[in-house]
Amino acid sequence: MKAIKDKMSFLFAMLIFYWSFPLTVAFGTDWSLSYKARNDIFFWTAFLLGFFKVRTYRIGEQGCYRDGSCIWLCNHRDWGDFFIDLYVVEGRACFLSRLMVLIAFPVFGFYGLVTRTAVFFRRNTKGRDFTKFNQFISGQIQRSPCQGIVVYPEGTRNIKPESLPLRRGMLRYAYSERTPVQIVITTNKEHVISQKMQRASFGTKCISGFSEVIRPGDYSNFEDFFDEINKTWKAEWKRTYGASISNAVEVTPSEMKLYIPFYNIKLGQYLSMMAYSYFTVALMVGVASFSFVLTQSMLGLRVVHFGGFSTDCIVVSIFLGVFVACTKLITRKQD
Repeated sequence: MKAIKDKMSFLFAMLIFYWSFPLTVAFGTDWSLSYKARNDIFFWTAFLLGFFKVRTYRIGEQGCYRDGSCIWLCNHRDWGDFFIDLYVVEGRACFLSRLMVLIAFPVFGFYGLVTRTAVFFRRNTKGRDFTKFNQFISGQIQRSPCQGIVVYPEGTRNIKPESLPLRRGMLRYAYSERTPVQIVITTNKEHVISQKMQRASFGTKCISGFSEVIRPGDYSNFEDFFDEINKTWKAEWKRTYGASISNAVEVTPSEMKLYIPFYNIKLGQYLSMMAYSYFTVALMVGVASFSFVLTQSMLGLRVVHFGGFSTDCIVVSIFLGVFVACTKLITRKQD
């Protein structure tokens, strides 16, 4: 029975996760897309944390680095990382991810490309020109309105109780570009939604620990820099995973210093962001309408029936579209 419950919760959570961006646009009370200052990416993460009822805690006095460009090194657990880590760093980072994530979750993945808040790369490094790769990363970060980037130095998802050895690729990049590095370890992310374990949970409590900022300019060579990263990573991992909720401070949006990015963009790019945002809402409504009418037809029901299959799909789409629009107007009026 528990296995069936886990499977059903995972499938439901995956459905919401897949359509999370248009759901945030349609029903997120704090989501907005303005011409200059925007909070859309952060409140996408906040919408998902609200859906999963995740509560975040911080240990120690050290918080998120806020004084400029930074590479945040985070532990890679599972799918929950994509929104929890961006939330934890207060919306200051874009994220670096494999191209497969874009293929698996195109609805919000392509929005990351449109808004320059996601960097996707092919994982295969055989024969890769790392100079060109570093130039590519630098170009993507410079084009992004975010202050830095979230990187997973373990290189793959890891749900073991101990860390995997750190890979050097992006650490070499940080050293060559003299970009400050901060290690952020967060517990229990794999319990929020896990593709590996095929389950999702609601009400998970996650504890985050932030290291002191490590500056490449303080080290005469890369090996010394890497040794410090490695030592600090292990210490932060041990400290965070050894912490208890009773010794942690709960962190809410009102207590964060949210980073609101400013986009120096042309009107055409802004309109493309708007168009994509509401196109995904329309796509979600269309898919939901088609699925409902198809299920009704397969079961031989006539709950909504105005004519042929296409007519029923159009009528249900219009109904859902009006419902979404009215819901958004009501929430804005309440705000």
